[in-house]
Amino acid sequence: MNSIMEVMLSFYPGETVLVEYTSDSSPELLFYILLKSGKEVLVDDIADTFPEFYERLVAMGVDPEDIRGVKTIKIGGVREYGDVLGRVDLDKYALDFRYYSYVFSKIKGDFFLNPVLGMHKLLSLTTKEEAMRIVKNITSFVGNRRRIAYYFINVDSLEANQQEIVALLREVSTSIVRWARRKNLTLEVVKSANVGLEGISIEITPLEILGAPRRASQP
Repeated sequence: MNSIMEVMLSFYPGETVLVEYTSDSSPELLFYILLKSGKEVLVDDIADTFPEFYERLVAMGVDPEDIRGVKTIKIGGVREYGDVLGRVDLDKYALDFRYYSYVFSKIKGDFFLNPVLGMHKLLSLTTKEEAMRIVKNITSFVGNRRRIAYYFINVDSLEANQQEIVALLREVSTSIVRWARRKNLTLEVVKSANVGLEGISIEITPLEILGAPRRASQP
């Protein structure tokens, strides 16, 4: 494997991929790699996380047109970015997975890369019992061959008070990748249903991901 994009596209249809990132790792850049893959992308935007990623990418010089039209399911939050195809409300920080399944089933398309952004926000606001229910429901989507799901989780925000939930997420996920900022940005495959990926570690710089980003003119 020579590139991060190759790795991210080498997971199997139906997988649940846990993307563990640190607070300083610019996860929007890994998300942007998925957007540039040429595959159909469907974003689950929990609690306005996609707008945050969008605005940081634009600040780095990414053309807004590269991001603006991505298909989106809006889960809570109030800021509608992308092409919003469905909305699932959060009731006291609880996610109605039955209704989410209904919304997902109505979206046209045979196969998606499905980044799920902001799950850590939902988990951090729920009771332990509700968090356990969320993890259980995530497992019900494993094997849905219409998608590869990438659950982007800020582990810095969860590990202090949600260790048990993080451990369960790691167990139920079919693959785990870690995205961190060391000397450069680093993607490491911790485990995978595609066992040939395990142990792969690739470094990259933000400039290599962005290429020659558009820069706003200075006054």
